[in-house]
Amino acid sequence: VLYLDPPYTSMQYSNAYHVLNTISQNERPTIHGISGRPEGRNVSPWASRPKVEAEFRQLVDSANFEYLVMSYSNESIMPMDLIADVMSSYGKYQRKEMQYKKFKSRKEAANEIYVTEYLHVLHKAN
Repeated sequence: VLYLDPPYTSMQYSNAYHVLNTISQNERPTIHGISGRPEGRNVSPWASRPKVEAEFRQLVDSANFEYLVMSYSNESIMPMDLIADVMSSYGKYQRKEMQYKKFKSRKEAANEIYVTEYLHVLHKAN
């Protein structure tokens, strides 16, 4: 079983959650902005709209698994139709969905109160 919970947005985890790595590696990065984001961190292709499709296709094609399970939301950068097309071309594909109350970091940031979380499941054909 291969379980994926990739980034949903263009926010880079390495920028937002860098403090423990910065401390453990005794780094002194140049930071900017209100949140103190470091410059020059790795950029994940999963968090890039132009790169995510190729990264996803390559992983499904080359990874060794019988079942692939991926959690992804309706607010993600990769369209649901693309995920379904890619996964169904490798075997039996199913999608489950569940609504959750949306996290709001700022009151004015979100108009909708729910987000739909999808669980994409592929049983890869041999």
